[in-house]
Amino acid sequence: MRIRQATIEDAERIRELTIEHTVNRNSTTPGFVEFDIPSLEEYRRRAQQSPYIAVLELDGIQGFIAGYPNEMLTDWQCPIAQRLAGKQRPFVYVEQIVVAREQRHGHASTLFSRLALYANQTIYGAAAVQNTASQQFMKKQGGQFCDEIITRSGLIFRIYKKELG
Repeated sequence: MRIRQATIEDAERIRELTIEHTVNRNSTTPGFVEFDIPSLEEYRRRAQQSPYIAVLELDGIQGFIAGYPNEMLTDWQCPIAQRLAGKQRPFVYVEQIVVAREQRHGHASTLFSRLALYANQTIYGAAAVQNTASQQFMKKQGGQFCDEIITRSGLIFRIYKKELG
């Protein structure tokens, strides 16, 4: 197993994993609930600009974590990013963390720990209320519930905060 900084060459696999793990609000499978999937070009741009995107390699890329420094969120239109824009800075927003279903052996925790070590500042993450696995994960990583947001489509997200540094 190897964790390394993502590059623009990894964007295609990161997007594939995102598509594979995006679910609708009625799904009982953990995943990104009705996630607005960025284009391949957007993932390439993000990989180039954020130092907080890492991939997990186990015979190819089997997972990733995508975190963004607060200054990258200023132009984002997503309601979670807009809510976080008013929080005390600096911080990193972990928008996505995923490990291929057949490779889950604590690797998501390893990815999160690596980001926390590297970021050494407050980390925020969000989970749809339907996604109890993600909420439990955030709590296990030391995240404390700090806010809740209802999107225009009626999805409810809980925001978790982990203090570092």
